[in-house]
Amino acid sequence: MNRLPGGVNQSLSMLKSMPMPAVFKKESTPALIKNLFLGQLAFYGFYHLVSGPSHMKLKRYFTVSPESSLISLATFHLCHTSALPLAVNLGMLGTVGTYIARTGGIGTFTSVFGMGCAAASLAVAIDARSNSS
Repeated sequence: MNRLPGGVNQSLSMLKSMPMPAVFKKESTPALIKNLFLGQLAFYGFYHLVSGPSHMKLKRYFTVSPESSLISLATFHLCHTSALPLAVNLGMLGTVGTYIARTGGIGTFTSVFGMGCAAASLAVAIDARSNSS
């Protein structure tokens, strides 16, 4: 017995027939990149589901702003609260990250990813310190 409204079955069958993005294909993407990809999407979804003080607390802890803590310098790379930085990060992770992981291995990817995060954290810390007023 189908309890779904009339057009939903047609929409679901259309979604099933759509090609899956390359980042979710098992043979093309390493598990680490897939997990980073899904983790960022999960945080973004959770951030937009909560409201009130929890919403503000997540923004303060995970994004860099004048009222944020030092922890945000380590977490802002993977915890996005707006769609554009999330899309850019996921696009780079899905294309460049997958290429580096496939050609150089996960160790090379982790090194490049870590150096990029460290450089971005340093740049943001310097900018926040010089523009604190």
